[in-house]
Amino acid sequence: MLIRLISSAGILALCAACSDKTSPSADTVATEKSAPIEIAQAKPAHQNEAFQALLDEHWAWVMAQNPTFATSLGVRDYDDQLGDPSLEAYEAEIVAQKEFLTRFESLDPALLSADNRLNRDLMLLELRNNVAAAAFGGKYMNITNRGGPHMSMTRLADRLPFFTHADYQSYVKRLAAVP
Repeated sequence: MLIRLISSAGILALCAACSDKTSPSADTVATEKSAPIEIAQAKPAHQNEAFQALLDEHWAWVMAQNPTFATSLGVRDYDDQLGDPSLEAYEAEIVAQKEFLTRFESLDPALLSADNRLNRDLMLLELRNNVAAAAFGGKYMNITNRGGPHMSMTRLADRLPFFTHADYQSYVKRLAAVP
């Protein structure tokens, strides 16, 4: 623990030294190279990069699972697709969320930046809630008076962009895909 605190203090000192946008002196460079904090810096940086890559992978998965939401956010990769409301797709989503949960849990929060620790905690909360909710039969309430395919289809035109001919074509393809 003491070594981690000393390493953290060294990292903060290096960050402060670099923040003034001037070149470090030869003494500073020699101190940085001889200090054992290079190893300590590599691991947190790796963990933060791994976390960001996993977060990006999860976001891409969310976009693929929710194509109309993706389009409404400006992600045009799924413009002609609808989400799959089937029970099989729901079960597959729960399996994928369990896998993401395991992968997010495997990241050591002590090695993440403060922002990434918070993001990890929020992601874990969301994934745990989704996995736990699967046990309560919500998947069988696909159609209610508040939502479902019948409601999302009526709101589809309001949530999609209509600027180009391709936008209208993708909308027509989505309508054709309605069961």
